[in-house]
Amino acid sequence: MTIAHREWDSPYLFFMNARPATGHHAMDNLAIEVHAFGRQLLVRAGPPFYTPKFLPADRRGDAQAIEEYFGERSSFKVNTVVVDGKSQCRSGRPSDKAYTSPIPERWHSSDEFDFVEGCYTLGYGDVKQGAIANGDRSVSHRRRVIFVRRDSLWIVADTMLATDHTEHEYTRVWKFPPRLVGPASGHTPVHGFSESEIILDSNGVHTADPNGPNLWIFNAGQKPVLQRKLFGDRNPYRGWYARHLGDLTPAVDVHSTWTDAGQSTQLTLLWPRPDARPPPVIERSQAVDQTAESPARLTLKLADGRWISITDTGGEIRPLAAGPVHFVAETLLAVGDKHEARGIVIGAMQDVARQDSSASGSLRHDMEFTYARGRIVKKTPILPAKHFRWSDTVSGLRTVVADEGQDRCGRSLPQLPESPDVK
Repeated sequence: MTIAHREWDSPYLFFMNARPATGHHAMDNLAIEVHAFGRQLLVRAGPPFYTPKFLPADRRGDAQAIEEYFGERSSFKVNTVVVDGKSQCRSGRPSDKAYTSPIPERWHSSDEFDFVEGCYTLGYGDVKQGAIANGDRSVSHRRRVIFVRRDSLWIVADTMLATDHTEHEYTRVWKFPPRLVGPASGHTPVHGFSESEIILDSNGVHTADPNGPNLWIFNAGQKPVLQRKLFGDRNPYRGWYARHLGDLTPAVDVHSTWTDAGQSTQLTLLWPRPDARPPPVIERSQAVDQTAESPARLTLKLADGRWISITDTGGEIRPLAAGPVHFVAETLLAVGDKHEARGIVIGAMQDVARQDSSASGSLRHDMEFTYARGRIVKKTPILPAKHFRWSDTVSGLRTVVADEGQDRCGRSLPQLPESPDVK
């Protein structure tokens, strides 16, 4: 699990990426939760009821339907992506021993950005209690999360890859906590949102509590998404929250659904705000040609003159641009103004601005960069997390990763030496 935050009292994002194991678990690979300014903003639904005696008497007849939503085999209760209406199933025999090394995925943290990713390849489908899962593995899900520290926002890139090249339905789940206060809450109030405070619009989703804090979600992708708000539904059970075993509190689930064949990428920008004011965005643009051939792209112009741009091809190497920054790469994020830009690039084969031969050829490089005076002046490698160590720095305790490796989708990740500032 990865936690991305700015300071101890400011926004947090929790990212789950797990391997099959015994004991209690959830089908929550690549699921996230968001907490900001003292408030839960995106949550998981809560615990299973485990036995019908914990359910309200008038709901025990719905035990099987409630289990399908709240149970340990459900991905509908967490903020991840489900495929063709099926949850993850983690196919294969689980390990009965503790893992001794982290999952070999890229991980990075600096004063400007955090980066974490995961790839789920173990299938989707229904699994009987106690059985070894054997789901449909034709679809894999890669999720990358980038934290832009200065603005306390996250960018989430979801790439679905269907190796059977048939059309699949993908549903990205966003789960909001309910508002339950006063006598009705007993001793367990929840300071979330009412159903009317979750707003769906052409930009995406946002909460609208006049007293704040709030969350704004911007969507962009290779295919249009259909957004639905679910609240206390019973056929099937969707849009619920459990404060404890057997609790059933209506809460908003937002399902963003799209269909595609082959490879498909969707971008989401999550921007928590401390009050009712929206993010300082004066202009928003995204890719006009929403096809599998065009990258997913989102650009925001901010009131202070800065801009944020993210482009993701889903894994293909293409010429990408963000303001004055150009790379031949698969993913490019840049945040800049008229003087400089800082960002992250994944799968870079060439720095177009400098025609940098050290980043060309057959090797792909992943790095954080600084762009100034018409060129890249600093590069810091982003590496797979083969092991961690802790370092006490002037910015606080930092986690440092080292060693080269291979990601879970099988791509070799060569180490890129850090370059000094170019004077």
